[in-house]
Amino acid sequence: MGADLVGYHVIGPATIDLARSKEPCLRQLRQCARIVAAWTKEDETGAPLEEEQEKWVHQWTHEGLCCDLVPLPDDPEGWFNEFVNFWDHQGARDTSSHVKELLPGVRLRVVFAGAQTWGDCPEGVGYNLLYQAHIFGLFPLLGII
Repeated sequence: MGADLVGYHVIGPATIDLARSKEPCLRQLRQCARIVAAWTKEDETGAPLEEEQEKWVHQWTHEGLCCDLVPLPDDPEGWFNEFVNFWDHQGARDTSSHVKELLPGVRLRVVFAGAQTWGDCPEGVGYNLLYQAHIFGLFPLLGII
């Protein structure tokens, strides 16, 4: 037995395009909040879960992406701004990134965030921001793979 390196190794735009990404990401975060509220029976509308929402709940709880529901940010816009600051300025100690011009005029950021761990999730800011963005389905909206 030994420790493993657990993390996210992703590639995306050199900087996040706020004009293109902000509103879709905030809409997605609000949708996640509605799914969680409905699943935990806190949704005041009482609307049944749609098929897509059922898939998310199944993914969150049964496919190992998280053992518990990932806490949704109390302030989605604040969380989004924190993520953009992290991505654009690489502001986390558990993260390494660089921008590379793969083709003339095409600059991409390559990021790794994580840590050596004995089976639990890393606790760093960079890892947690990427983990949340992944779980909440924001990677495609941000152009991150």
